[in-house]
Amino acid sequence: TMCGRGVAHVQRRLAGAKSCLTRLAILPLAISAMVTANAPASAQGFVSPDILVIGDSQLSFGSGKQMLAFFERFATGCAAHVEDKKLRQRIERMKTQMLGVRSSSLQSWTSRKGAAWRALCRKDKTWGVNTSVWGHNATPGVLYHQIGEGRRFNFCRAGRTPLQNMLREDYYTPELVFFYLLGNGAGRVARNPKAAGEDVSRLVAQLPPTTKCIFMSTAPIHTPRRNRTRAAAQRNLAAAFEGTGQRCRFLPALTPEAIAAIQGKTKYFPRRKDGRLKDPFHPDKRATKKFLSIVKPKMCRMLADTLAMPRMAGSADAGSP
Repeated sequence: TMCGRGVAHVQRRLAGAKSCLTRLAILPLAISAMVTANAPASAQGFVSPDILVIGDSQLSFGSGKQMLAFFERFATGCAAHVEDKKLRQRIERMKTQMLGVRSSSLQSWTSRKGAAWRALCRKDKTWGVNTSVWGHNATPGVLYHQIGEGRRFNFCRAGRTPLQNMLREDYYTPELVFFYLLGNGAGRVARNPKAAGEDVSRLVAQLPPTTKCIFMSTAPIHTPRRNRTRAAAQRNLAAAFEGTGQRCRFLPALTPEAIAAIQGKTKYFPRRKDGRLKDPFHPDKRATKKFLSIVKPKMCRMLADTLAMPRMAGSADAGSP
């Protein structure tokens, strides 16, 4: 009947209104979920490290455990080189996180595009991950992650460099960034002192005024020719860092003593079953231990001197160049 059709019509309208109200009720929850997904990492339980070590694949494949132990045992390990016991203990208590990012360089962290940027921000085609994480914020049982994906390592957003995306007041606010890099892009920096100057200038401009930094050369590799290239790159980087003042310091760890101890020594590198050299680029744990024993006095003193300086006031957001 007409009345029946009218009742059915009203019922359909009421059902539609109920559905609409249900959607409206859900909408704030959806918005809340979207906000949470894009919220600062600090709001999701993230705690910034006090010391952030940024390295390349040497950190991932051989050096990570020994390097982390150096920072976590600073009080006793550096006792012979740093007299101030309270300072040594303070440094040891600081939360240290280490990122070893495959074929990355200083240019990777301070660029917005290009091959060096892609080495850091594009997924590894073979392994699907490109970064090892050690120490603070590391996931138990999971060593490797992919930078540029998810909230945790969201360093590759457009318009800013990975360093700028990382060093924000609501994200990473370390007192010290310790760069452990040299091999990748060494040829470019060795051939062109101007390129070294540009990389260092961008680094200093993009660091927040509240953040100190140290750049240390990585360990020697097996191949003499490539070590000579790295030594030339080290000289050009050292000259570039001289003009940055005390906030950013350079530690030339690729010394003649270190080269003599490690270069060409197959026992210090990954080998095949028959004993032949398998990987000339990544010194193993024993090589790292030997390397650190040589450079430890300088490392201890430079870290202590840098962290003893008062931390400057200002915004923790990275600069714009």
